[in-house]
Amino acid sequence: MDSAVIDQEELKVFLQEAEEQLQLLDEDIIRLEKEADNVDLLQEIFRAAHTLKGSSGMLGFRNMAELTHHMEDALDKVRKGALAVTPELVDALLGSLDGLKDLMGHLGAGAEGDVDISVPVAALRAIADPGSAGGGGAQPAAAIEAVVAADAAAMEQIDAVLASGAACLVVRATFVPDTAWSAVRAFQIVTELSSRGEVVASLPTLDDIQAEKIGTTLQAVIVTAQPADEVRAAVAAVDDVQSVAVEAWDASKATPHEERRHAASGKLAEDQRVIDLGPAARGKSEREQLEAASQKIETLQTVRIDVDRLDALMNLVGELVIDRTRVAQITKALQSRYRGDEAVQSLEQIAAHVGKMVEDLHQGMLQARMLPIGTLFSKFPRLVRDVARSTGKQVEFFTEGEDTEIDRAVIEKIKDPLIHLLRNAVDHGIELPDARRAAGKPETGTVKLTASHDQGRIVIRLEDDGKGIDARGVRESAVRKGIVTREAADRMSEQEAVELIFASGLSTAAKTTDISGRGVGMDVVRKSIEALNGVAIVDTRAGRGSTFTLELPLTLATFRGLLVQSVNEVYAIPLSYVQETGRLDPELVQTIVDKEVVNLRGTIMPLFRLSVISADAVRSSEDFMVVVRVGDRPTALAVDRLMDQQEVVVKSLGRTIGRAKGVAGASILGDGEVALILDVATLMKAA
Repeated sequence: MDSAVIDQEELKVFLQEAEEQLQLLDEDIIRLEKEADNVDLLQEIFRAAHTLKGSSGMLGFRNMAELTHHMEDALDKVRKGALAVTPELVDALLGSLDGLKDLMGHLGAGAEGDVDISVPVAALRAIADPGSAGGGGAQPAAAIEAVVAADAAAMEQIDAVLASGAACLVVRATFVPDTAWSAVRAFQIVTELSSRGEVVASLPTLDDIQAEKIGTTLQAVIVTAQPADEVRAAVAAVDDVQSVAVEAWDASKATPHEERRHAASGKLAEDQRVIDLGPAARGKSEREQLEAASQKIETLQTVRIDVDRLDALMNLVGELVIDRTRVAQITKALQSRYRGDEAVQSLEQIAAHVGKMVEDLHQGMLQARMLPIGTLFSKFPRLVRDVARSTGKQVEFFTEGEDTEIDRAVIEKIKDPLIHLLRNAVDHGIELPDARRAAGKPETGTVKLTASHDQGRIVIRLEDDGKGIDARGVRESAVRKGIVTREAADRMSEQEAVELIFASGLSTAAKTTDISGRGVGMDVVRKSIEALNGVAIVDTRAGRGSTFTLELPLTLATFRGLLVQSVNEVYAIPLSYVQETGRLDPELVQTIVDKEVVNLRGTIMPLFRLSVISADAVRSSEDFMVVVRVGDRPTALAVDRLMDQQEVVVKSLGRTIGRAKGVAGASILGDGEVALILDVATLMKAA
């Protein structure tokens, strides 16, 4: 079947289901390397590959079906104990998985044939020894008439059809010699025949076809209103079919002799025993099977929805949140003007009810956008394994908090930063086995990725027990590359020197490799996190390892914010950053090296006046301050007035305005006024 003639909706469903199977394979193949004796895991991998082969073959995606066929051969040998789970086998399976992902990317454009699968196929063949790979046993070329004759119900159906004057046809198809696609082609033929009439029986049966217990021919009896020539042409159009014969049902060939009936019945019973070996063969008890079936039924209660539609709904709910605030403000104003008026009291009740409904709708939409971060974490074991193998290191990778939920949009934006950090942790953090042994450490290093909620934000930590970051080496590299002056570098604390790794262009790598060294791309990491209104913090100990902490908002759509005013502008500060507020006493303000600082109860912190980012030249009063904290570093923001707290709906500034320094976005308040959302991390840098 040509992918060009496949319905686009059908292709979309296939790609979605294939993506799920590939993700399952990606996770399970990595596990298989450590759990080679896990029969259930092996069965799950085999079923996923088998499902992919069947669905892709049915749609005519030959390359994908062929590649999964060879994967299935290798996995079947492992199941039978004829092949051991080795790193080389896992490499070959993962290489095939990469080929499948490449094929997936080309299928949408109908260019599956542009992908060369010869390399992963050769790797699998070299390990699985294709010369001994069988298709599970071929069916003998028995006559389909004998099988049908043993089935009383089928014979009654055929007799009724013949009595009505309709046609009953016997179809015999022969496949080209040495084809590896006989099971796929047999399934395609049965499907094609089913679309043209009712298939009374087939040899091999559908169960046999699924189990790949087929030979070089397929026979079927079909009741149809279509001419024999059309049926023959339809079957002949299937790939790998060498010849097709279609003839009318001959009742004389189907005379039901008792011994033939018993022989056919016995054979069918034997086949059934081969196909279904019961719960033990699948490695699960009957109770576990029932639970799995229950979970499968539950999945039918879910609905796939396009991401763009979800975003559009979230935008509409955001508008409702803004209008809710506006209605509440108008109601409050009417109450003060017309106290005791019945209409105003009714309006107050309606406004309260609508506000509650909007809040519930808002929370429901936020939950609909949430995904467990495990959907992202599950992609990383493969990455860590590949980097460790390429660098000759031994690494154990652990994850925690996979059930922690976070906005889908945030997950998409933190994927690349986490990839940078993981590659660097293995490539530059973890030492080679000999070096670890010399340092008194286990030869196998550990990398741990965790996620948790903390005060309305998500905290992601990446820890490794490697050599840590050399603060002196970072400082010297920064001076050598002109990022800081020698004088400035000498004044830096150890922590300040370590954080230079986030400077653009800094690298401490001794040589350039295909994998980013710690420092390469780290400026991209911090910029990406700060663009999300988040924070990236590094903590390291020489010889003990490093910990990178990312603090991120749970969602990019809304946040709880503190509204402040400076000059004639209203600003929104995310409450997750706010430590405290108070009056700005001039006596607290001091100057150090031409920079204003605030001495608050013995803590010296930089002072940033929001009036400097206003276009208005009017001098503000700046009687108040908001102390914000990123990590362990506080900064005081001087403002004219503290307003109130409210739910802030994030709006983009658009391409025309772009990204202004110190401003992360904008929001519309209940009175229609625009409030700018402060980029706290950028302002702290400026301070």
